[in-house]
Amino acid sequence: MEYRARYHLPEPPATIAIDDCALLDVDITNTGATPWPHSGARRITLSYRWLDALGRLLPSEGTQAPLPRTVAPNETVRLEVQIETPARPGEHTLQVELVE
Repeated sequence: MEYRARYHLPEPPATIAIDDCALLDVDITNTGATPWPHSGARRITLSYRWLDALGRLLPSEGTQAPLPRTVAPNETVRLEVQIETPARPGEHTLQVELVE
């Protein structure tokens, strides 16, 4: 099954301390035709990962944030996500995605 989404960070921080935790609000809009279930064996969660300045994936097991409810097509939901920042200094990119 294909899930399509649009992600928006309403107030993205310019910088975050290294080797720390931070809370971020992420608005996610269901741009597909299929509802996203919030429970059951095929539930959808929001996950994240870090990329280094060259776009390489950093080893990390980011936490997953559950959806608060089933999200219908064209509906937007806001999630508060706790992230752990990379331990090494440098420029990094936070990538968020839905996972089943």
